[in-house]
Amino acid sequence: MEESGRDDNAQSDITLESSRTVNHEVLDRQANEEIPEADEVQDTNAPPLIHIHDATVVESQTQDIPALMGNSIMYSVNNLIVQDPLECSNNMEVPHTSSRRISLNWYQRILVIFIALTSMVVIGTMILRGKRSSSDEKNNNIHLQNIPPSGSSFKSEKELLLHLHSIFSEFSSPMSFLNSDSPQSQAIFWLVQEQEPNLYLWFVDQDDSITSRVLQRYALIVLSYACSGDKWRGGKTWMTQGEIHECDWTFVNCNDDMQVTHLRLDNLYMTGSLPEEIGLLSNMKRFDVALNRLEGSFPLSVFHKCHKLISLSLASNNFAFSIPTEIGLLGSTLRHLSLFMNPITGSLPQELKLLTSLEYLDLTLTQVEGDIFEFVSYWPNLNDLYVGKSKLHGSFPTNLHHQVKKLSNLDLRNVKGILSIPTTIGLLTNLLSLRFGDTLEASITGTLPSQLANLRNLQTLFVQKTDITGSLPTEIGSLQKLQVLILNNNKLFGSIPTELGNMTNMKQLILTFNDFSSYLPSTMSKLQKLVSLEIQGNNLNVPDEICDLPNLQNLLRFCAQECTCCSKQSSRGFQCV
Repeated sequence: MEESGRDDNAQSDITLESSRTVNHEVLDRQANEEIPEADEVQDTNAPPLIHIHDATVVESQTQDIPALMGNSIMYSVNNLIVQDPLECSNNMEVPHTSSRRISLNWYQRILVIFIALTSMVVIGTMILRGKRSSSDEKNNNIHLQNIPPSGSSFKSEKELLLHLHSIFSEFSSPMSFLNSDSPQSQAIFWLVQEQEPNLYLWFVDQDDSITSRVLQRYALIVLSYACSGDKWRGGKTWMTQGEIHECDWTFVNCNDDMQVTHLRLDNLYMTGSLPEEIGLLSNMKRFDVALNRLEGSFPLSVFHKCHKLISLSLASNNFAFSIPTEIGLLGSTLRHLSLFMNPITGSLPQELKLLTSLEYLDLTLTQVEGDIFEFVSYWPNLNDLYVGKSKLHGSFPTNLHHQVKKLSNLDLRNVKGILSIPTTIGLLTNLLSLRFGDTLEASITGTLPSQLANLRNLQTLFVQKTDITGSLPTEIGSLQKLQVLILNNNKLFGSIPTELGNMTNMKQLILTFNDFSSYLPSTMSKLQKLVSLEIQGNNLNVPDEICDLPNLQNLLRFCAQECTCCSKQSSRGFQCV
């Protein structure tokens, strides 16, 4: 590129050469002025120039200076030379013999300087933005590259949506955005609609980074669209609460930093499958979707990202998966795990042993297999173990009271391998409920151990559908906190001990289908809280004192069983079969 000279002692001016018509007054006024040769005034320290010919820009090798405007413009900081494109072409030396020099007015000079500085600032800003860090993990923000300076920079809403799809592809499967009806696409569209006209300012912080709050809001809305959020119980859905903070949405709890910590979504008539975006709620501690109609698998992102999770309840749904090994990633954090009544299959993964803080486990009515007692010793804080009516097995350990000293609720119904109720059961003195039986194969045998009487805190005792024989131990009368006693479908016989009358908190007593005989003891008249009594399938008779119990609403017996008072109390639900 040929450079134009500049005289150090000359005034700041611009040389104009053109074959077009010019202002004759200006030419006449300067006709007699001496015009120095270009070679005489060339300054080797002058800044490089940019030639623009018919919109073609040639930049100097030493410095980037933006082209300002017009055809065939060469400019320096102090001088601007305008040439006719008919007289010169790219890379041609500027003829100086036909030049005419005019002085710019002060406002023209200011305009030229302003345009030059503005262009430099714009280019500098673009360069700096391109060099910014791609992430800032400490602030839980994700950097966005090449974001326009405001939402208005997008020519259309479609262009904005496509841009957001590319951003959120880091958090959702890119394939999900190919379908405009996917929960992810609908969530993006909802965010755009809810946040206009300040969309861009809301999406990013001062560092052009997407905020953690946007990810939080996005995750909740994806969950809502994926699980029929417009049909949840109560009618007021998240999609209609966009004007308020998501921490104030129904069923959502947050901490003081306005981060979601608890989703209480139980019994909402939810359908569909849980999306992976739930994992974006990395501060979540409790997630409850029990009593819904959800199906499919459980998002593994929760195990990978929600390391603060304390409680996970998926009870009473239609989830169909095997317990993933990733559950071990929750380590010492997870305390409550309920998979109750789901068609979950497979074996217990060894990674469950890593849940050393586990306090509650419910696998009732699942298809999970494995030896449950192989794992129990790894859960020293276990309070509640419900594994009834599953496909689990195991031999009842005699040292269970040493392994889980805090155990309060134990449900072992239908657990194969338990051949009898051990006498050491009486050492689990913190038990509130105990359930045995319902075993279809290798039924429990033996007798009811008298050591059951040591369970002074026991409130519920189930022993049903077993081959247990013998009489009802008199020591059982010591269980004065017992409220529910169900001993149906066993091989028990003999009379009912009078000590049963000491169980004054009893509300439900079921003794059906055994071989008990004689009368119910008159001491049972002290069971003032008794609501339901079922004795059919025995040779038991009912004394008049029983009919006078004030809260008794249901008395079920065989019609052959004597009950002289029952006919007088037919309005109370006393009936025979």
